[in-house]
Amino acid sequence: MKVKIDTGKPQQEQESAAWVTPTKVDRAEKLQAVRELRALGLASFDVRRLLRRLAEEVTAAAIVATWPTVTEDKATLRAAAELAQGLAEVLGRASPRASAELATAGLQGLGNCMFPDSAAEDLSKFAAAVRLRIESMPDQTRREAPKRFVRAVRQVAGHKLGAETTYPEGAFRRACVAAFALAGVWTSPDAAIRAVVRELNDRSAKRDANPP
Repeated sequence: MKVKIDTGKPQQEQESAAWVTPTKVDRAEKLQAVRELRALGLASFDVRRLLRRLAEEVTAAAIVATWPTVTEDKATLRAAAELAQGLAEVLGRASPRASAELATAGLQGLGNCMFPDSAAEDLSKFAAAVRLRIESMPDQTRREAPKRFVRAVRQVAGHKLGAETTYPEGAFRRACVAAFALAGVWTSPDAAIRAVVRELNDRSAKRDANPP
């Protein structure tokens, strides 16, 4: 099966893209992709399972597309930590009169007596805890969609397709091309396949390093 790749970008840039927007698939494209999957040895039951799984992944990808990336969330957390630390420093420098006014304002506005010294300490601890959370979060600048479809192929029919390689005539890659077409993704699956293989290798290395 040959799928036209035409996004207006060089091939290398297409393959490195981590996010693509699925588009509507017409009947002829769907039939061509299904025929390719059948030619690769997938039974009708496997094809139906894969179609259902791909539909679920397209829906999930559309939802995730509306979420901020990890990098965007980290920026929000970083701003919160800076504001909390800044407020802690302001409260820590408050004069006795200002401290009394703040305590009165807390009692009137919140129903609790707020002591600026303890509030400053709590805010500093909060800011430090947020910074630690930021350091533990992974780096991500783009949302991921293509890997979802590669994982779907592997989980539904990987046992019938052989090794997860990007060899052009390999059964696994051909199945991924067909799955991408069924999902309305008109880009090469190679980068997504390599990313999934890296995940599998990392998981295997961790298991070997920590035997039961």
